[in-house]
Amino acid sequence: MLWRFKETLRAIIKTMDRFPFFWVILHSRPVRYVLLRRLNLVGLYRIGLNRPHPFDRVNGTDTGGVATSGGTKVDHPYWGAPPSVVRAALSKLPSLETFTFIDLGCGKGRPLFVATEFPFRRILGVDLSPSLVKIAQINAAIMERRYPAWTRVEAVAEDATTFRLPPGDIVLFLYNPFGEEIMVKVVAQVEAALAAESRTIFVV
Repeated sequence: MLWRFKETLRAIIKTMDRFPFFWVILHSRPVRYVLLRRLNLVGLYRIGLNRPHPFDRVNGTDTGGVATSGGTKVDHPYWGAPPSVVRAALSKLPSLETFTFIDLGCGKGRPLFVATEFPFRRILGVDLSPSLVKIAQINAAIMERRYPAWTRVEAVAEDATTFRLPPGDIVLFLYNPFGEEIMVKVVAQVEAALAAESRTIFVV
């Protein structure tokens, strides 16, 4: 019976892979709540989202799957943003040579590595979970060896609510990293950074 259930899930996932927008919908918080908490369809996420992502198969990195925050005070799972979404968003921005790319709640760092395809002067990831940051740092070393001419990725374990944005122009990337309470504090940090100096901050 369990074998048939897993086979059915795999068949569903294979069909959904033909229509990537389904996975975007599954990533949304209301849908996850219904499927995981109300219907208890944990297997759908474990089988579907914990498979090696195509980005990782190409680059030898580990940015896929669903991961918890590693015992931190924030119980908010990580799942990587689709590279196509990150590329589409960044391609809409003007010249990026003077900008620092910052991913708050970077997890394993997939958007950071997609950002290396663009001419940012600096690329920085911030996450509260030391275990996820360690994975991001390992991934960064892999990417640096593979693409030595691209901007180097940095990842640090810090609290987004107290993290001070570096000087200069910034692209701030947020892929559903935390809830309203923390977001209010992050917005206050951004407002303070804008008040401190004349700069441009894009929020993606």
